[in-house]
Amino acid sequence: MTANWGKLYVQDRCYGIGVPWSEGQAIALYKLGIPAQYIRRGCLTLEDYELMQKEDIAYEKKTGEKPLEVLSRDELLIKVGEKGVEVTPQAPHNVLVELLRLKKKLKVKTKEVEKPKAEKITKTKDK
Repeated sequence: MTANWGKLYVQDRCYGIGVPWSEGQAIALYKLGIPAQYIRRGCLTLEDYELMQKEDIAYEKKTGEKPLEVLSRDELLIKVGEKGVEVTPQAPHNVLVELLRLKKKLKVKTKEVEKPKAEKITKTKDK
């Protein structure tokens, strides 16, 4: 019998699909009580966790929105749906975050690219 990595990921029982927690990550999760979403972002100490929380609060004050990484799967599913991207409820948190980032990049790039202006072509009479 093989592990259901998708289920383990959703339950925060592994780092990623097919990737178990490392020893340091497991200590951060189970002994220090750092939430999995912060460990996946690189926090392995309480100091790192507190610093990242402060950064997230500053980001929210600046933009008016929470960072994508701290949103729940349900919140991400709503945002993805609002952007017109079709996903199933089984899509993992990190995939939803990546889809929203990609959609944002594409939106920015399409705004930056201007359509070429049509030049008025006038016919001249050959002499």
